[in-house]
Amino acid sequence: MGYVPRAPPSPTEIMNRILKKAKGVLTFSRVTILLLVSVVQISMALLREFLPIIMDQLRGKLRGFVEGYKRRRTADPSVLGVDVLPEIFGFLDYRDILKARVCRKWKEAATLTLVPPSDEWRCILKGSPNNVDMPQFSVTSPAKYAALSRMREILPGLQQIYLGEFFLDAKDVNAMIMGVPDWAVLQCDGERNRRYLAGEEPRPRLADRELLRPTTRYDVSIVADFRHLRRLHIEGAELNGRYPCLFGFAELRELRIKDCSDLKWDLGMLAGMPRLEVLESTRVGTALGGNLQDLGVLKSTLRELIVGSSEIRGDVMDLADFPELTVLDLGRSANVAVDLTMIRATHFPKVEKLFLPGGFDRIANVSSVIGALHSLAKRKTCPCMARVQLSNDSLDRYAGGGWASPPFSLEVVKAGTRLGWRWTNLDDHRPDSCEINWLDSAPVEGTEEYAEYAKGLEEMKESVKFYTGLFAPPTEAEYRQLCRDAEERRIQENREFHAALESTGLFTSVPAYPGE
Repeated sequence: MGYVPRAPPSPTEIMNRILKKAKGVLTFSRVTILLLVSVVQISMALLREFLPIIMDQLRGKLRGFVEGYKRRRTADPSVLGVDVLPEIFGFLDYRDILKARVCRKWKEAATLTLVPPSDEWRCILKGSPNNVDMPQFSVTSPAKYAALSRMREILPGLQQIYLGEFFLDAKDVNAMIMGVPDWAVLQCDGERNRRYLAGEEPRPRLADRELLRPTTRYDVSIVADFRHLRRLHIEGAELNGRYPCLFGFAELRELRIKDCSDLKWDLGMLAGMPRLEVLESTRVGTALGGNLQDLGVLKSTLRELIVGSSEIRGDVMDLADFPELTVLDLGRSANVAVDLTMIRATHFPKVEKLFLPGGFDRIANVSSVIGALHSLAKRKTCPCMARVQLSNDSLDRYAGGGWASPPFSLEVVKAGTRLGWRWTNLDDHRPDSCEINWLDSAPVEGTEEYAEYAKGLEEMKESVKFYTGLFAPPTEAEYRQLCRDAEERRIQENREFHAALESTGLFTSVPAYPGE
C-alpha cells in the first residue's frame, strides 16, 4: 500500500497547539517567579540578621586603617603642626625645649609653649663649699641674666623664675683663682659689683660698696615680659627701692621674697596678682608694709600667708573668714593686732597652722587664751595647731644669754589624739622647749591610740633640753642661773675629756678649752 501524506492541520488545530504550549510556559514562569521571590525574601531576612555584624567588622577594619595611617604620619615629627607642638613641649623641661629648637617650625612652637613650673631643685654652684641649691631656672650670675634676656624672645611662656644673689661665673673664677684661693673673697667680689638698677625711692648705699670697683648694673624689668609667670622667687637679690614691674603678673600663683631688706613694697601692690595662692616674705626687715585689709583682693584664692615685718598693720581677724587659707604665719609681724579672746572655732575654717604675734602681755594670763587655742585644735575638720608669742612689750620678757633663747612662745602640740601646750623659743639654731601641759587625758595603755601617743611624745621630748623640768618660762634670775649651771657642766665635761686624752699617753699636753 502506498504512502499517504498527512493532511495539513487545520487552523483550529494550530491554534489549540499554540495555546497548549503557552499555558505550559506560563506555568513554568509562575513557578520561577515564586521561587525567586522566596529567595529574595530569605536573603533579606538573612541580611537584616547579619548586616549589623558585618558593618561592625567593616567599621573596625576602617578604624584600624585610619589609626594606622595617622600613626604613620605622626611618626614623622615634621608633619606635626604649630598648633600641636606647643602642647607636646608643655610636658618637657625648659632645657629640653631649648634643645628641640632644631627648625623654624619648632622654634615658632617653642615661643607659643607654656612651660609649667617645676619643683626640681639642682645644685648650680658645685664648686662652692656650701653647695647652694637653686630651683629650675635661676638668675644668679651675669650669664644667667643674659640667658633670661634671651628667653624673652625664644621662650616667653616660662612660668617660673628665681632671682637670687649674684655669684661669680666659672670664667670669672678661672680668671681670678690665681693668687686668690679663698672662695669667700671671690663671692664677696662678685656680690659687691653686680646688682640690679635701683628702683623708685631707693635707700642710700654705703660709699665703700659703690666706690670699691666699677659696678655692673642689670635691669630687672625684663622679668615683666614673662606675662604667663606663675612662680616668682626672689632671695638675696641686690634690689633697692620699689619695682612695680614685679607686681603685675595676673597669672602668678606663688610669690616668695626672702633676704631682700632694700626691696620696698607693700601688701596693696598685690592687687595686680588676683590669683595669688602663696605669699611668703621673711627676713625683709622693714621693707614690707601695708595693712592686712589690703589682702581682701585675694580672699578667694590665698592658701598660704607667711609674712614678717614690723611695718605691717591691721587686725588678724581681717583674715578670719578667708575660705581657702590653710597656713597663716604672722609671728614676726609684731604690730598686727591680736585678741585671742575673740577667736572662735568657726574662724579660720581651713587653717591648719596658725602663728600669731603678741597675743597676751603676761605669762600669768596664759589661761585666758588656752581655751581659744584648744577649741581650734579640737575641730573635727581642719584642726588647727596654733603658736602665739608673748608680747614684745611684756614686762616678763628679758634678753637671752649664750645658751638657749628664752621660751616666750606658746604652742599647741599633739601626740596621737592627746592635746597639750608648752612654751618654746623661736631659735632656728638652738630650738628648745619647756615640758608639756596636757589638756586631755592619756589613751589607755595597750591600745593603738596609746602606741601612737607614745611615739609622738618621744619625738617631742627630743626638743626639751635646756628647760627640762620646767612647765613655764623661768624668771630672769632663774634663767641666768640655768646658764651658769650649763657653763659649769661644759667646763667639767671638757676637763674630763682632757683627762681621758692625757691618760692614753698619746698627748703630753692638751690645750684648755677657750673660756676655762
